[in-house]
This record gives sequence, C-alpha cells and structure tokens, in this order.
Amino acid sequence: MQDQITGETDDRGRLTLGTEYANRHVVTTVARNLDVDSMAVMRAVHFLNSTHYGRAQLYAGHGINRAEAVFGIDWGTGPVWAKNEFAAIDNASAIKDYNAMENAASGALVAAYYGRRKENRDNNDPYNLDDAMVLGICPPDATVQAVPIEASSPPDNRGNPVFIKALPLVDTVELTRSERPELFERFAAGRSVYETDSREEMIRGAYSERRY
Repeated sequence: MQDQITGETDDRGRLTLGTEYANRHVVTTVARNLDVDSMAVMRAVHFLNSTHYGRAQLYAGHGINRAEAVFGIDWGTGPVWAKNEFAAIDNASAIKDYNAMENAASGALVAAYYGRRKENRDNNDPYNLDDAMVLGICPPDATVQAVPIEASSPPDNRGNPVFIKALPLVDTVELTRSERPELFERFAAGRSVYETDSREEMIRGAYSERRY
C-alpha cells in the first residue's frame, strides 16, 4: 500500500507528514513543473568516432538512470570530468564545451544531434550526422557522468570505448530531417555544446508542437 500525500513545504523545504509516519522509512517522490519557456536553449552535436551501436547508446540514454537520451562531450579526457583537464587541452573550444555543460546542468531545452567525423569535411554533411535529432529537457541540478560509448577502432584507439561526459535528457521527442529540414541545416556549425540564439525560437516551436 502506498499513501499519496500532497502538501506545502516550509521555507527550508521541509514537509510535515504527521505523527503516524514517525520513525518510519519513507521514500519520497517529488514532482516538479519545469518552466520550459524560461530555460536556455542549447544545441549539442556529437563529433564521435563511434559505431552505429555507439550512437544508438546515446539515443537510448545509455549509462544514466531514467535518461531517455544523453548528450555531452569527449575531448579525449577518458572518464575524467574535471575542469583542469579541459583547460589543459590546447584548444579554447574544450573549456567552452565544459562551461556549456555546466550551464546546461542548471536546466535547458537541448537539441541533440548524433554523428561521427568524416575524413572529408568539405561535403554537405561533413560529420556524417544521422537523419534524426532528439529534443529534450536537461533537468535542473543534473549531474555530469562519464558513460562509455562503443567506438570504432582506429590504431590510436585500440578498440577502447569513448567516454562521453554526459547529461541526461528527459521528456524527449525525435524529429527527422524530412520533417524539419530547417533544423538540420548547418546544425553542426560552432562548438560541440553551446547556447543558441539563432535557432532558439525554431527549437522551442518544434518541441512544443511535438511534445504537447
């Protein structure tokens, strides 16, 4: 038997259940209404040396409990999530990605697009990106976790997994290239994870239309 209790918390977040629950083990589920309209809108493009299965792991939220999909960064740091590791990389984009992930962890509407690098980046799809993207919510106070994704096996990788420093996405929807070609056009321009102004209205509209 489960009791459902609804009440108001005090200014310290405490909820009084009543004396009948004294000295008992209680499991609490908290429902939060997220204001999507006030959240930052971010884009995440995975430039991975992953297999098709590795990309499927991202779509499936592999490695993070209750995640419907995940997004994140790699930069060759392995399973380590520490700012000094990204600052040590001789590329300003690495630390920008790190900062963007920290911002997303405060709550964001994210459009995530999964693919892998191509040797020839001068064609129309330089990152061999998939024909679908996931839009979803990175919930406030999410925690970055290093999750292993199956990678291809170039000589310098020796078949080891790629560790994505990932955040979860929930309440997701999927859009295909044929449904929203304007969302896919030049999607990969810029950093791996970044807040977007130019596509904000487009992403919000697409998410609201499909989600509700």
